[in-house]
Amino acid sequence: MSCCFLLYYYRDEFNDPLQTLRFYAQQRTSNEKGVTIPSQRRYVEYFGHLLNYQLIYTHKQIVFTGLLITYEQNQVLNSSISYTLSSYNHRIQYQSFEIPLERNITMHQDLRANYSVLNATHKHFIPSSSQQCQIPLEEDVLIEIFLTKARRGKPEKLCHFWFNTFFLVDPKMQFLLSSYNEKHSESNLGVLSSCLIPEFGHKHLYTMTKKDIDGLHKDRIHRLVPASFTVSVLFDYIPTTSSTFSQPD
Repeated sequence: MSCCFLLYYYRDEFNDPLQTLRFYAQQRTSNEKGVTIPSQRRYVEYFGHLLNYQLIYTHKQIVFTGLLITYEQNQVLNSSISYTLSSYNHRIQYQSFEIPLERNITMHQDLRANYSVLNATHKHFIPSSSQQCQIPLEEDVLIEIFLTKARRGKPEKLCHFWFNTFFLVDPKMQFLLSSYNEKHSESNLGVLSSCLIPEFGHKHLYTMTKKDIDGLHKDRIHRLVPASFTVSVLFDYIPTTSSTFSQPD
């Protein structure tokens, strides 16, 4: 909230959301750990770019069709994974089935996810192409991911993240989200892309790496998930004249 206050009321001095987050951290704490939760940082960035582009916030819908979870090397996870999809009021709109995660027997270097997620060694589409869902989403959305470590065990929450659909639909934000993270390593905006996926057709992906996901951003020695772990929201746009993003992956 303090960062958004600076961005809004002190525009001449604070107009870059990442610089504002750094300034707040320096002034607020002795270890420069100010706003550290990725989803909170993402919304500060959303707000800063909304002001910079002079955008008018309106309700925008997308159609959710599933998640894509990827990683390269897995010496950590030995369980099944599932997730829930909720709206801003925490009302669950979709609950996935559990799928088992492959564990690598041989060891090789696990790279960070600076590659196309579709080229990852391990790819899990949830649900599968034969069970695709179509769920309209609007405004704030919460994804919560769970692990089940035993065959009849109880799912335990692993992580979660929030995003807002307006910023996936607005043309200026679409362009920004397609390349911003490559130039700004501190950013938690996530990456927007679009591509043709066999069996799924043409899809849009909103991808979060470990550092962008609440609960995984502190897992620096990779005890919870591999370094290359990513989660991509698969979705379609509702056809309008303003939703023309079609950048290939």
